[in-house]
Amino acid sequence: MNYSGWLRFYRKQWGNWVSEDKPFCKGYAWTYLYSEANWVNEIWAKENIEIKRGQFPTSVNKLSQDWGWSRGKVNTFLTRLKNDRMIDIEKTTRYIVVTIINYELYQLKEGEPDINLTQKRHKTEHTIRSKEVKNLKEVRYIVEFLNSTLNSSFRWQTEKTQKFIEARLNEKFLLNDFELVIVDRAREWRDDKGMKRFLRPETLFGTKMEGYLQEAKNNKKQSKEQIA
Repeated sequence: MNYSGWLRFYRKQWGNWVSEDKPFCKGYAWTYLYSEANWVNEIWAKENIEIKRGQFPTSVNKLSQDWGWSRGKVNTFLTRLKNDRMIDIEKTTRYIVVTIINYELYQLKEGEPDINLTQKRHKTEHTIRSKEVKNLKEVRYIVEFLNSTLNSSFRWQTEKTQKFIEARLNEKFLLNDFELVIVDRAREWRDDKGMKRFLRPETLFGTKMEGYLQEAKNNKKQSKEQIA
């Protein structure tokens, strides 16, 4: 049997009569895991955490019910998958987050059947895009300043980030304006669980940056007046 290549799995198959037979076999349980994984990054509203592509939150109790297995059998199966580097598991007291290792091998995007070809294409697109960026030095400085302030790891090479920063630079925002917004929003949001996730380039340097800049200037002015 040829085990190379890949097949799409339609999630709605879980709703037909085939998936009603329990207990699951190991192969069907594995298929369940990677078909449950997120297709894109998103915020899980219940816990306000980011669930990335290839991950999904669940619990041993839920898997036990869905598969018709005992909790012990579920734990043994998950441990074996983890030891074989097929999944990774992050545990909390209320839930687990399952990460499908090599998720791209199982769920490639439509029109991209070769992951190596996809990576080469993205690299080429990035090279072309970087050459088109007029303010590349400024973009890099701003993102590196953001990372040093937040202890984050945003990439200045990302096309989306470059696009937002370039748009604001074209509107005559200065480097000092970016610095003021970053420092002020970091002070306001970094300890706020609900707002902390908005400390990112697309929020800070988007169309609301003018408002953030005015708030930063007002806060700076009030701080000086209090000192005086």
